This record gives sequence, C-alpha cells and structure tokens, in this order.
Amino acid sequence: MTIDLLAIVDASTRLSPATKRVYKSHVRQWLAFAGEDPANWEGHVAQAFYGKLITDGSTVRSANSALWGIRYAIDRASKLHRELNGLPNPIDAIERGKAFRGEPRVPLTPERARTLLDGAVGDDVVDLRDWSMLLIGFYTGMRRSSLA
Repeated sequence: MTIDLLAIVDASTRLSPATKRVYKSHVRQWLAFAGEDPANWEGHVAQAFYGKLITDGSTVRSANSALWGIRYAIDRASKLHRELNGLPNPIDAIERGKAFRGEPRVPLTPERARTLLDGAVGDDVVDLRDWSMLLIGFYTGMRRSSLA
C-alpha cells in the first residue's frame, strides 16, 4: 500500500501556495529516505531522518520545520485513508520523546542539549523565550511536559 503524501499536501485548501511548496519539498525528502510504503514509517526511521538532516548541515530550526511539513502530510493521510487510522505519526517519536512501538527511550546527551540551545540562538522574542525555557529546564531538571 502506498499513500501519495505529495497529492495530499497539494490538495489542501488550508495551506497557502508557498507553504504547500515548502511542505512538498520536505515530504519528498522524507519519501526518499523512508520509502513510499507507510509500513516503513516508524519512529526509529523518523529519528534517523532527523539525525541525517542535522548531520547534512541543516540547522535545528530548519530540521524542525521539515518535521512540521511531514507531520502535516502524515496526519492528513491518516484522516483520509482508513488503512492508516490508529497508527501513530512517526514524527511524534522525535518531538515527544516517547517510546515508539517498544523502542527504548534515549536520554538527552550533552551534544543534543547543546544542539537545542544552539537552535534557540537569536535576537527575536521567541528565540529568547526558548533559550530561557531550555536553561531553566536544564538547570532545574524539569520534565519536558512540565516545562512546556
């Protein structure tokens, strides 16, 4: 079974043409990495994809942006295709840090913590807010759900 994620994004009436173009670019990257078959769209594949984006030179912000486009397409596909109903979105395994289909949770390493902090560097209000939240969370040992 294959699901045409590109057609799903293209058919959306909620997205602007510019957003569709960006989302389709991210979906193409995902399909090239994970394959066309939804059976291959698992949490560990999504984590490997995210790691590849970072190691290939993407900033944390652009890698996270890619995840938004892919998440949108897979969520829409899940709503439109009965075969996918009930399957968790593999992107959630990255963003929420949950164990995915029995996979063990991986603790945040100092390198990944540094990557998070580097992704929040900037002069605008949102960057300063994110930087502050991360520092408070690391300093106090707060759980991510409490921090959010």
